[in-house]
Amino acid sequence: MKPCSQIFNKSKVFHLELCPLKDRPIVLPPNLNHTEIVFIGEAVGYTEVLKKEYFVGESGQKLRHTLSSVGISPGTYCFLNAILCHPDNNETPNNTILKLCNPILRSNLEQIKGEQKCNKNKRK
Repeated sequence: MKPCSQIFNKSKVFHLELCPLKDRPIVLPPNLNHTEIVFIGEAVGYTEVLKKEYFVGESGQKLRHTLSSVGISPGTYCFLNAILCHPDNNETPNNTILKLCNPILRSNLEQIKGEQKCNKNKRK
């Protein structure tokens, strides 16, 4: 898996060469087609890096099960993360990292023509 800096470094929009996580592996978002609901996580987890897919760790599995149990099918929602890399020791990403990754998240959201956005965030 290529580190973040090798994938986005040449972009004029994303200046990830300044990011302290730039050499960490990333998990790219899924195909961003039309979806009704977008769930945004804080950062990619350890399991997500291994499986190269969003929300597949313990919490993601619980969320998927809950959505299914209330009749929300996988084709109606998608998952994104504010940070594409897994921070060391599962630390909450600092404001510098969030600001550097924000243009990527905004670009992903612009590709989705969904109507609702739900934020699953630990920050208060």
